[in-house]
Amino acid sequence: MNRPGLRCPRDGAALDVGTFHGEPLCKCPACNGAFFQRRSLLSLLKALSKDIRDTIPLDYPIETIVDKGGGLSCPRCTATMELYGYMADKHIMIDSCSACKHIWVDAEELAGMSLLHARSKRLADQRRMEAQRTERRRGDLVDSHMIARAVEAG
Repeated sequence: MNRPGLRCPRDGAALDVGTFHGEPLCKCPACNGAFFQRRSLLSLLKALSKDIRDTIPLDYPIETIVDKGGGLSCPRCTATMELYGYMADKHIMIDSCSACKHIWVDAEELAGMSLLHARSKRLADQRRMEAQRTERRRGDLVDSHMIARAVEAG
């Protein structure tokens, strides 16, 4: 369903309005770019990366996505959107509107962001598991030491 007035900042096509995993989202039928509230980003990335999170290699290369050009006008309020690097990285540059707190992402950018999100979550999981193993080993050493001292004293 098209929403009157909302047009793709890349090609001027009317944006289709819908939801994805419960989050409101406008999608361009021509270029597959997406426009949504900034606060929806994490939810969208979780949904998009869910299937690859447990299998993506930690060293999976994320290629730089050449931005198609900044200075876009926000489809909602027409303010000039600013470019910034997703995860403070210059591999993926996304357009954000400070005025109305919406984001425009090109299709390739959203795919790349999903890969980065999955890889970072997998890395965080691996670090958490390693910390738990280290803590268990420390506990085992303390237990062994206490048993050894009890045997010596006994």
